[in-house]
Order: sequence, then C-alpha cells, then structure tokens
Amino acid sequence: MRIIEGFDQYTKGKKYEEKISLEEFKAIPVGLEVVYLGARCNVDSNNGYILGLSPLKGGEQFSVNLNQFIKSGFINSNL
Repeated sequence: MRIIEGFDQYTKGKKYEEKISLEEFKAIPVGLEVVYLGARCNVDSNNGYILGLSPLKGGEQFSVNLNQFIKSGFINSNL
C-alpha cells in the first residue's frame, strides 16, 4: 500500500471518471493545463457550463461540457 499512497501524491486533482460538482467545474480557471482524451490542453474559456479547450500540440479549439469532462477529463496539479 505504500506504493499506492506515494503515487497518490503525484495525482492530486480530478482523475478520469471521477465525478466533480458543477461548482468545482465552474471554478476551473482559464489558463489551467488539463488532459482531455489523453491530450494535454489549455483551458481557453469557462462560462460555468462549457470549457473551451485547445491542444498544446496544435489543433483547433473545441468545447466540452461537464459530463464529457467527467468521462474523459483529468486535472493533475503536477502538470
């Protein structure tokens, strides 16, 4: 169990398929780096219901809602 406890300190934040509340979703700041569908993305906009994300390695901006982010999003405070 010590290995898992040690790993947890590097994965603080929202994990894949971990539910977050609407208030937590609204509090995601613009400029935060998140992972969505395995790609690192910057949060360009957050109107409280939809996040505007743009991939770090180039590509078009896309939007995700709360349920999409719960299913495929990841917030790691150590990115």
